Amino acid sequence: MKLLDSKTEAKKMKHFFQNASIIGHMMEKNLIEEKFCYIEMGAGRGSLGTTLSLSFPFVKLFLIDNNKPRNAGDKDLKKIGRAPFRAKIDIRDLEIAKLPLPSNKLPVILAKHLCGVGTDYALRSILTSETGIGGVAIATCCHHCVDFNDYVNTNFLSKMGFEKDDLPALGRLGGWATSYSNSNEKVGANEKFEIGSRAKWLIDYGRVLFLKELGYKAELVQFCQTELSPENRLILA
Repeated sequence: MKLLDSKTEAKKMKHFFQNASIIGHMMEKNLIEEKFCYIEMGAGRGSLGTTLSLSFPFVKLFLIDNNKPRNAGDKDLKKIGRAPFRAKIDIRDLEIAKLPLPSNKLPVILAKHLCGVGTDYALRSILTSETGIGGVAIATCCHHCVDFNDYVNTNFLSKMGFEKDDLPALGRLGGWATSYSNSNEKVGANEKFEIGSRAKWLIDYGRVLFLKELGYKAELVQFCQTELSPENRLILA
């Protein structure tokens, strides 16, 4: 039991440090202010949004997911009278303009480890906001699940010389960056990690360019060390 508790606590601390780092990057980008409200995409338990809301009492939080898992962070916020609005909907079907957002606040889109095409759906949802958005902070994940038909910047990939059938292979190469830490290979492990990291960077950089084309000052940053999570890229705008 002690060993189990130790592993559980270590996992909680890992997520705490990840959340803290993402929020820190948002602060540096001036994305945590009372003029904003916050939409956590693919929220699941709402870990990131809950941490943000508990840290800053003025936060108005909206959680988007097609399921509400057990032990969601909603209950912690309800206890202090700041229950978030949770919408059970697939991100691909979300229209931001239809959410009951405060009329005097711009939405900021955030997510931690938003899987595959979920990031593309979240970015595309920006186009459904009548007021625009205040910013973006999305930690990406699972690049092997990216689909060419849903990817937000196929023009970028085409300019880089990639065709439609190349994206699945590019995504699978990205998996080399996440399997590196668990690999028993001694020869070529560093090379695989580097190739995988570049593949992930390429996919995410196309997303950054998509935001820039919409007029946002976007960038791609590393928000934590690989030991905390090999999925450590954060799209900021």
